[in-house]
Amino acid sequence: MNNSGNNGDCLPPLQNTQQAATTDPCAQLVHILMCYHQRSLDGRLQVAGRKGVPNVVYARIWRWPNVNKSELVKLPACQTPTNHPDLICINPYHYDRVWQSSPFETCSNISGHCNMSGLYSQSNAPKYWCSITYFELDTQVGETFKAPWNMSNIYVDGGMDPNGSENGRFCLGALSNVHRSESSEKARLHIGKGIRLQIIDSINSEDCNIFVECCSQKGIFVKSCFLDFQNGLGYGNAVHKFCFGAVRKVFNLKWAYTEMVEKKRRANMAAMVKAYAVAGIAPQNGLVQDSGTGVDDLRATCCTIAISFVKGWGIGYPRSNIKETPCWIEIQLFRPLQLLNELLSSN
Repeated sequence: MNNSGNNGDCLPPLQNTQQAATTDPCAQLVHILMCYHQRSLDGRLQVAGRKGVPNVVYARIWRWPNVNKSELVKLPACQTPTNHPDLICINPYHYDRVWQSSPFETCSNISGHCNMSGLYSQSNAPKYWCSITYFELDTQVGETFKAPWNMSNIYVDGGMDPNGSENGRFCLGALSNVHRSESSEKARLHIGKGIRLQIIDSINSEDCNIFVECCSQKGIFVKSCFLDFQNGLGYGNAVHKFCFGAVRKVFNLKWAYTEMVEKKRRANMAAMVKAYAVAGIAPQNGLVQDSGTGVDDLRATCCTIAISFVKGWGIGYPRSNIKETPCWIEIQLFRPLQLLNELLSSN
């Protein structure tokens, strides 16, 4: 279980930060971590006989095991000046990890035929930036909510307003289900203010970021391959818990497109390896495994986010997957779906 209850690499939460710190144990932990390490003579910290820059050392311990100094960027929330002569902030949640080089440049090196310039014109942009489908256990309940581009903030909550969609609200409390289970009935009572989903993007830009804020007192459980990537975890296997007031970036378009291109490249190579295997040439195990990567896998990895309210799943829980939780949503992102379709349509 990866506990992501913090306000790092994020937008400022809607709630007052100081107030949240007094009510949310996760926010209190982040407040405690707002400590500073006095620089040594050479500005490095020694851990297990090895020296390193203090903020990089702590970032590797708590967040990204393979991060480099050049990839760390201070967030505006940190009050310690970047060029302070004596102090350096070691709070790993006061930093964001950025690409050392443009993933789009990497993509062009991997696959020269990829041309995305036409995808960012306003005329070609999808009508909606995401869709949200609500489930109880493994059953969809109600119609799918679609978010147009002029609604950059979407709220999914336990409210009862059937016309909430006009104001960017998906009110789960208004959805009826004649076959609703007792567990779903009880869990729905605690959804409360649910989540805030926000996209930071212009309709014709070459990148976008999506953030989730937990507005529910009971917390939420998130499945996001981008969060897996940031934490050095295997895709799709981790569950990220958000406490009340936590805000995290859960998607980045450049990361998603890079993943798509690389997975397609490896799948194509695997197909060739299989063909050679027929001629008696031993295939490489890793590539053979990649040959099973299909469109559904790419959609799940690069275009989908899932969130369970109140109840978690995985290690430490009686539920093995999200389809066993009483109330959850699946978010489909149309921009990466458009990129995926374009990529798969190319030679």
